[in-house]
Amino acid sequence: MEYRLQIFTALFVMSMIYALWKGGSPERVAAAVLITGSLATILFQSSPSQRFNDFEFGIFVADLLVFAGFVLLSLNAERYWPIWMCALQAIQTISHLADAFLVITDPLVYQILTALWVYPMLLLLVTATWRHQQRIRLHGKDNCWSSFSASYP
Repeated sequence: MEYRLQIFTALFVMSMIYALWKGGSPERVAAAVLITGSLATILFQSSPSQRFNDFEFGIFVADLLVFAGFVLLSLNAERYWPIWMCALQAIQTISHLADAFLVITDPLVYQILTALWVYPMLLLLVTATWRHQQRIRLHGKDNCWSSFSASYP
């Protein structure tokens, strides 16, 4: 495993543990969406010899599902950060279309375009979890869901 993948895996795992352990319901839902999306990406990606040589339909579908998850989260959470997650995931998802329509010839460029956006998403989730903890310390509670949202955990 190359060092970039090791660094990403460590950052991802630490961020997910922190969000699941210390986050409110929206942060935990976001972590679950990211974990599910990562597992779907691993499951749906093409073989290593073909990966990113052509349009990655499976990864595109996984990214669309993650985007849908963040849209639902942003519509129901009493938070602003899920909107930013939607925006970052939208950029990541649209990056696939650059290869589909413009035919990017370098697989590394395609891979970077579609993978780069997860780093600010991890930072955003860690920050959101930290802010959740701050609100609890200051106010003793933190409203997680909008009053008009469906019943969430």
